[in-house]
Amino acid sequence: MTKISIGLSQGFLMIVTVTVGTVFFPVAGVVVPFAGASGWIAVLLAFAVALPWCAMAAYLARHGPPGNWGGAVLSWLGPVVGRIFLLYFAFVWLWLGGLLLGQTGFVFHDMAMPRTPPDVLNFALLLLVVLVDYKGLEVFVRTIEALTWLSIIGLLGFVVGVVPLTELDNLLPVIDAAPALIAHAALFCLPWAMEGVLFALFMGVFLRQRSGMGGLFSLAVGGAGVLLALMTVFTLGVLGRGVTTSYLYPTAILAQTSRPGFFLEGMELFLYPLWIVASFVKIGAAFTMVSLSLAGVWSGFRQPYRSLLLGVVFFIIATTPSHIFALVASISRVDNSFIMSFYLILPLLALWVRLRRHEE
Repeated sequence: MTKISIGLSQGFLMIVTVTVGTVFFPVAGVVVPFAGASGWIAVLLAFAVALPWCAMAAYLARHGPPGNWGGAVLSWLGPVVGRIFLLYFAFVWLWLGGLLLGQTGFVFHDMAMPRTPPDVLNFALLLLVVLVDYKGLEVFVRTIEALTWLSIIGLLGFVVGVVPLTELDNLLPVIDAAPALIAHAALFCLPWAMEGVLFALFMGVFLRQRSGMGGLFSLAVGGAGVLLALMTVFTLGVLGRGVTTSYLYPTAILAQTSRPGFFLEGMELFLYPLWIVASFVKIGAAFTMVSLSLAGVWSGFRQPYRSLLLGVVFFIIATTPSHIFALVASISRVDNSFIMSFYLILPLLALWVRLRRHEE
């Protein structure tokens, strides 16, 4: 397999963008019912808790052969256990990525294109993801780098439009819930932080510069947590607690109801393109991790057959939930069971690699 090399700035942008992903639409609706106006504190708490795992991911990435994800995992765990880990890693991201693809179609159908079936939207996005995976990780990274810089325009437009509409009374008191409830809300955010850590681990193998990865990963994952906390503040500040807790994706409602000026009907102009870009990035990252993990299990699983087969499986998973509520429940099960399991797996993996290095 050809070795791939990614720059530090590219890696940072990728980790931030993938970690934020599509979470910015539902984040306020998840934490506010438990933590109230303190929901943003719960988000920051969860991402702060995950920072030590960033250091573990950096340690592992430094001690594997650069430019080859499958080769790095096999060097950590050996040929048998390493392949088991790669299969488990691929299974988790395959399931999650397929569900996120289904989420994209449902949300965009409900909010922006009600006459277009969700499956059509899913298929159109999946074609782009399959094409990018076929072209390789470096093409995906360059694509996301360009899209991220372009998305900053939409993000700034959204912030400029929403900040004047934010009501301070909706954000008070700062400590609006008992510590146990804030901790409960933070617990629901931990899988999002771990998704960022796992992607950082994956990307770390491909970084050209191996030093300073711990700080880079922490800054990227922590920065994503700050962005999600700010999104919680904006959503709650404009909509209030009652409206925020009434919807699965309250930020989408924020985009529809906010009218920052006489010439704009709402913030869809800025937020919906960000949703499409974020969906492409998160699903593309999941697809790429699954693809390269399976290539690490069996080198004979080559392109274009790998991308085409995975595209079929992703589409099947995306179309399995019959409605948005079933899909959200499925995503929660994957997050709370399988993504959360890496909070135990990564420390054990880092300890194993350290012990093996001492023996050598």
